[in-house]
Amino acid sequence: MISFVIKFITIVFVIVSVCTFEKKKSIIERIFKAIKNAYYELVNQQGPILKFLLKFVGIMLLMVFYLISFQKCCLLDGRTVSIKSIAISVLIWIITLLIMYFGFGCVLAIFSKTVELIGDVKDRKIGIKMMCSFLLLTLLAFFSFIAEKEMRDNLFFLFVGLVSCYILNIQILIKIVKNPFCIIEDKNKRESKNRVLILFTSLLIVLMIILNMYLLVLWTYFSFDGAYNCSSGSISKWNLLYYTIISFTTIGYGDICPTTVESQAVAILISITSVICLIIFVSSLLSAKNDILGNKEKEE
Repeated sequence: MISFVIKFITIVFVIVSVCTFEKKKSIIERIFKAIKNAYYELVNQQGPILKFLLKFVGIMLLMVFYLISFQKCCLLDGRTVSIKSIAISVLIWIITLLIMYFGFGCVLAIFSKTVELIGDVKDRKIGIKMMCSFLLLTLLAFFSFIAEKEMRDNLFFLFVGLVSCYILNIQILIKIVKNPFCIIEDKNKRESKNRVLILFTSLLIVLMIILNMYLLVLWTYFSFDGAYNCSSGSISKWNLLYYTIISFTTIGYGDICPTTVESQAVAILISITSVICLIIFVSSLLSAKNDILGNKEKEE
């Protein structure tokens, strides 16, 4: 009887979720539109030479992806070329292109929206600092995963970049804590733009700080032997991300422990930053949001 009830409830919830597909459809359409606009702006807002080069690179990538797919399906392990293997290679090629198109498109759309919203911040100094920190952290994170060897050869510059990003982020935090309204043009505006700016700015800064802390933990682990000890033995990049977030939220399970002076210093930095960020900064932004909503209610 219980088994029947569980199955019945599951079916009911599936039907209810399907019935709300129209709302989900509009959200999906907005996502597709944002991705399309991001690609359009990337290509069409460039000069003729750069536009040609971007299109040329796109065509070359299409050819390279198909050659890789064709090689995997038709040429490896002495396989014979047949209509079936060619069809499979084309199918894999199309799926790969779709994944790349939407994956890179989502990243590009988020990046474009981020740049646009940062540009709307009232205090230009904060906007410039956010932009510099955001771009530098993005580049350092990107190269940390695709060019690990080269990053190991330039550890001094890497740590200088990470420390610079941390200083910029702390300066932004302190500035907003002193005056939460420095990120919006007019707290009395009857628009939702202020709320979007407050929410987006707080979320972006928290994410940038977590990424900053993670890269510090990651490269401390790579730079100093035995910097961290894990109860399960091996330590992966995912384990270090888990450790960073757990430490940042002040939970600290203790399954990964800093064991050197350098890693312990980073752990102290994470703890101090989390207190400043999660308590002082977030509460300051929430109070600013309440002031905005309070002013709107009075006007209404």
